[in-house]
Amino acid sequence: MSAADPRRGDRSAFVPLLLLAMALLVAVGAQWWQLLRDRETLLARHEAQTPTLAEVENVRRQFDAVSAGVVALADSGHQNARRAVEQLRRAGVLPSPPAP
Repeated sequence: MSAADPRRGDRSAFVPLLLLAMALLVAVGAQWWQLLRDRETLLARHEAQTPTLAEVENVRRQFDAVSAGVVALADSGHQNARRAVEQLRRAGVLPSPPAP
């Protein structure tokens, strides 16, 4: 096609660029909206975990107290306590030493 071709006519790039800009705007808007929803979901799940974490801390303190008592029994020569301490060590749970 030559520059003098009558079928071509004078076409502007405005419409294709406008469509491209609108598509980009819609895509960015959709991503922004999805990020906001994800943020709200994460915040809600974080708040839902707060009571559970408090309970975990409470159970951990109780376990430390019991394990300290078992270690004290094992140190005093109790055979079953020694076996329990050994099993806890094999399981990867290191009982804390008893407080003086």
